[in-house]
Amino acid sequence: LIAWFMTSFPQKPNAISDIETFLLFFLYFVRCSYFPEADFWEVGAGHIYEVSVLRPLKYQRRTTPPLQSISLEIQPSRCSLFPSSAKAYLRAGEYAKAENAYRKVLDIEKTKPAQDQIISGVLNFLAGLLLDQGRYKEADALYCQALQAVLNHPLIDPTTRDDICLNWASLRRDIGRTSEAVALEGWTRGTSNSPPPFPAELVVPPLVQLNGLTPNQFRRRLRQPYDNDLTALWNELGVAPWETCQWPQCVEQSWDVDLVAGNTGVLERVHVANGINGPTRFLLFEPTDHESNGVQEWKVYGIVDLPYGDRQGTARIEKSGDKRWLVLEAGSDAGSSRSYVETWYDLTGGKFQPVAGYPAGAPSLQSVITDLTRKLHSENWMERGEAVHRIAAIPDATKSSTVVQELVDLLDRENRLIRNLFKQGTGVSTKYGEGFGEYVSYILDILMKSGNLRDTRTLEVLAYSSYNPDSGFAMNLADNGGAILVPIALELIKSDESFDRWDALSLLGRLYEKRTTHQLPAATVQTIKQTIVNATTHREITTRRWAVRVLGQIGTLDDVALLQRIAATDGDTGPRFSVREEAVKAIETIRQRK
Repeated sequence: LIAWFMTSFPQKPNAISDIETFLLFFLYFVRCSYFPEADFWEVGAGHIYEVSVLRPLKYQRRTTPPLQSISLEIQPSRCSLFPSSAKAYLRAGEYAKAENAYRKVLDIEKTKPAQDQIISGVLNFLAGLLLDQGRYKEADALYCQALQAVLNHPLIDPTTRDDICLNWASLRRDIGRTSEAVALEGWTRGTSNSPPPFPAELVVPPLVQLNGLTPNQFRRRLRQPYDNDLTALWNELGVAPWETCQWPQCVEQSWDVDLVAGNTGVLERVHVANGINGPTRFLLFEPTDHESNGVQEWKVYGIVDLPYGDRQGTARIEKSGDKRWLVLEAGSDAGSSRSYVETWYDLTGGKFQPVAGYPAGAPSLQSVITDLTRKLHSENWMERGEAVHRIAAIPDATKSSTVVQELVDLLDRENRLIRNLFKQGTGVSTKYGEGFGEYVSYILDILMKSGNLRDTRTLEVLAYSSYNPDSGFAMNLADNGGAILVPIALELIKSDESFDRWDALSLLGRLYEKRTTHQLPAATVQTIKQTIVNATTHREITTRRWAVRVLGQIGTLDDVALLQRIAATDGDTGPRFSVREEAVKAIETIRQRK
C-alpha cells in the first residue's frame, strides 16, 4: 500500500506517515481478532525487538507478560525479545538500566550465524545510551563497530548507515575533531562505493560527565527519539515539555549565531513531523564557562513555541553591531487558509524577546520592500515566489498601492507565461513542477484580499488567470467585480482557448444571478443571458456543456424547451457527462427551483 501511494502521489510525501499509521491500526485489529495472544514486536530477518530498535514490521505469537511486571526477561527460546519494560527506563531517563537490556539483546544476536545477525541498529542505539551517560570513548568504539556491521551486511537499510555516520560525526565534533566529523558527514552524501573514512581510535577519559546536552547530541536525540517520546529530552534540557511530545519530531534547521562577548550560540528549529501545519519550537543554545575533559558544556538560554508553526526555510538572523534578531514567518492559524506573519525576536540578551518589526539598527522596511519588489522581476520563478511570500508576511506591506500594482503586473506576466507554454503543448507543471501553480494561486489569494477589485485592469488580469470555473475564487471575483467585470467576461468568452470560455460562462452566470445586487441595466442583463444561450450551440463540446450547466443554474421554465431540444439532438451523446446528459440535469434543476 505504501509503495502504491508513493508511486501514485509522489508530490505528497508527508502523507506517507498517515498511511503507515493506518496500516498499524489495521494490523492491530487483525491481531486482536486472529492472534489474541500476540503483541507488537518489530522484526528484522526473523529477529524480534522493541519498536525503537529496528524498523521492518512483522508479527509473531507470544504469551503477553503480566501488565504489572516491569522486570527484564530475555528468553532465547522466544528469539531475541526486548521487553516493553525498557520503555519505562528510557522515559524515566534511567539509561544504565536500558543499556543492560540492549547489551543482552546484543549478546543473543552475536550467537547467531553471521548472515542472520542484525546488530547495527542495536549498536547504534546502544552507543547513544552510552553518550547519555558521558561515556564518549565506549560510544565511539560502538559507532565504529556499528558502521562495520552495516558494511558486512549489504541488506541493511542505507538510512541506518547514514544515522550511524551522523551520530558518530556528532560525537567527534563535540570533542573538537571537526575535520573527522566533516569527513563522516560527507561520506553519507557521497556514493556507497567509496569506503567510509574510519577515524583513529579516540583518546578521552572513560567518563565525560556533562551538565546537559550539547547541540550535536540534542540533534541525535531528535533523529532517534526514545520510543517516539521526547519528554525525557526536554527534562534533561530543563525546558517545558511540548504538549505534542508524543509526535515523532525532527530538526530541520540550525544556525550558528555570534553572540556578545565573542560567544557563538546555536539556534535550533524543531518542527513536528506532521506535515507543514504542525507546531514549531526554537531553542537557543549558548556555551557556558565550563568544559569537561575538553568537551564544551552548553545550556538552553532561550525558547519560543509557535503553536501554528512557521513557514519552512524562512527563519533568518538580522545583525547590526551587537544586536541580533531572529525573524520568523509565524503561522497565524491552523486552518486551510493559513497565513504567515513576519515576527521579530531580539536575541541580544540570550532570550527570545518579541519586538516590533524593523527596529532601529535593522534594515529599514522600505529598503526591504524595494529589494523584494525587484526580485519579482527575477528570471527564476522560485525567487519570484519567495519574494511574494515574504511580501505577504510583512504586516501592512500589501496596503501599499505600489506593492499591489507590482503584484498585479507579476500575475499578468505569469498568465502570459502559462498561456505561451500551453500553446507550445507544454504544461506549466511539466516545465516548472506543481509548485509553480501553487505560487500563482498564492498571488491570486493576495490580490483577492488586498487588491483593488474596482479597478478594471486588476479585474481583467484576475479574470484571465488560471482557476476552476466553479471555484469559490470565480464566485468571489464576480461578486466583487460586479458591473465592471461584465465587459471583461463578455470579451473573455470570445477567446480561442476553451478554458477561457468556461471561466467566462461561470462569471456571466454568477453576474446574472446577482443582477439585482449589482443593479445591472436591463439591456446588460439581456446581453448576458443571450450570450449564455448562444454558447449552448458552440462548436466545441465542453463549452456547450458549461453553457448548458450555467443555463440550468440561471434559467426559467421558458428555457426548458431549448434544453429539451438539446437533450434530444445535440451531437455529444456520451458515454458520460455528455451535453445531452447536462441538458437533462439542467431541466430538472430549473423545475426543482420553480
